[in-house]
Amino acid sequence: MNHQKSPFFAPDKVSSRSNRWSLIFALLLVAFGRPATHADWPEFRGPRGDGLVSAPGDAKLVGLPLHWSETNNIKWKTEIPDRGWSTPVVMGGQVWLTTATQDGHDYFAICVDAETGKVRFNEKVFHADNPEPLGNGASMNCYATPSSFIEPGRVYVHFGSAGTACLDTGTGKVLWKRSDLPCRHYRGPSSSLVSFENLLILTMDGADLQYHVALDKKSGETVWKTNRSVAWNDENVPGQMAKDGDLRKAHSTPLIVTAAGKPQMLSAGAKAAYGYDPRTGKEFWKVQYADWSVAPRPIYDRGLAFFVTGLTKKGTLGGKA
Repeated sequence: MNHQKSPFFAPDKVSSRSNRWSLIFALLLVAFGRPATHADWPEFRGPRGDGLVSAPGDAKLVGLPLHWSETNNIKWKTEIPDRGWSTPVVMGGQVWLTTATQDGHDYFAICVDAETGKVRFNEKVFHADNPEPLGNGASMNCYATPSSFIEPGRVYVHFGSAGTACLDTGTGKVLWKRSDLPCRHYRGPSSSLVSFENLLILTMDGADLQYHVALDKKSGETVWKTNRSVAWNDENVPGQMAKDGDLRKAHSTPLIVTAAGKPQMLSAGAKAAYGYDPRTGKEFWKVQYADWSVAPRPIYDRGLAFFVTGLTKKGTLGGKA
C-alpha cells in the first residue's frame, strides 16, 4: 500500500512539572535529498478523513521519513501553552491548533508558521466562568480535544458546548462564534468538526442531549438540527453509569462519503449507527446495537461502511451504506 500517514505528530503527553505542551513537527524531506514534500491536512484524519496522505489508488510515494527522534528529521520544535489534544490542521504554510487552560476557563486558537515554527497568532476565543468539570475523565481528556477544520482564508475551531468559532487565517481575528449549543459532555468534548459544501457540522453526543447541528460557514447560523432517534430505554437500568447518562454518550466524528452516487454522512452514536443526508440532516437509516461510548470514526471502502459499536460490548458492524 502506497498510502502514508500524516507527517505531523500529535503532542507528547503534558509534563506534570511544566503543565505545557510541546508540539513537534517533522522536517519533510524525501529520501536521498530530494525536494521537500508539502501536504495539506485540513481536518481530523486528513484530506479525505481516512488518515492517509495519498489518495486511494495513487501509486506515487509521498516520500516521508521513516525514522524520528529529537535530533533526526526534526526541523523545529515550538512550545505551546496550556493543554490540547486536537489534531493540528495545516494549509497555506500555517499550522492551526486549539488549546485550553486546564481548569476550562479559557479557550484558544493558535497559528504556527509551518516553515519556522514561530507562533503567528494566539487568540483567546472563549471564556467560561463555570466550565463543566471533567471529573474522573481528566486523565483521559481535556477541554480542547475536538479537531478544527481549515480552508482557504478561514479556520473553524470547536470546543464542544463551550463554543465554535470561525477565524480569518490572514489576521487571526474572529469572524463569528457560537456558544449557545448546549450539551453536557460529562468528561469533556471529543467529536471533531466536519465540513460539507457550505456547512460546518457539529456532533453533540452528551449525557443530556444527543444531536447533530449544521452551521452556515459564512455566518455561523443554524441551517439544520437533527436529534438522535434511538429509544434509550435506560430509565430503569440499575447502576450509577445509567443514572449519570453515560449510556447515552459517544465520542465519534462522522464521515461523509458518496454512496450510490449521493452524499451520505456516516455517524456512530450510543446504541446505534446512522446514515444522514449532510445537506438536510434527514436520517436515512440506523442500525441499533447494545453499546455506548463509541469513539472511532467510521470507515468506508468499496461501498461498505464499517462501525465500531462502543466500549463495553466491543464489536464491528459492516454493511452497504
